[in-house]
Amino acid sequence: MKTILLFTSFFLIRSIVISGVFRFTVLIFPDSDSLFSLYKFFFLSYTILILLEYLIAFELPPNFLFSRAAALASALLLATVFQASNRIVFGGNAGVSFLILMTAVCFLFGQVVSYRLQQKRTFRHGYGLGFFGYFLIAGILLGEVFVR
Repeated sequence: MKTILLFTSFFLIRSIVISGVFRFTVLIFPDSDSLFSLYKFFFLSYTILILLEYLIAFELPPNFLFSRAAALASALLLATVFQASNRIVFGGNAGVSFLILMTAVCFLFGQVVSYRLQQKRTFRHGYGLGFFGYFLIAGILLGEVFVR
């Protein structure tokens, strides 16, 4: 259910950005077809999911944030592999169906990674590692925004 919610929120946010209805979205997401823009969409979707789970869930596992940061990192890595294979095989012209399939597979893979890590016993310094990983990814994406 979380994967479906995450996948739906991704495409809702993406459609709002691509439509250009809100002027501030053009400042945040200037190029809607790049891999970096896809990274920002993934990051925003996972951030919304984490915040909703913190607000809604009564009891979270101790390594929750670490598992979500690992899920985000694995989804970004898999998206990079898929995007590179799209450019090599199809020349970057695979279309919307490829984007939908790639996004679904990346989110599902991230959720599986998160689930498997949440089933493990607590990690030593799990919250610290989770915050570090999550803010490391956020810092890299923020640094990329300032470089562009």
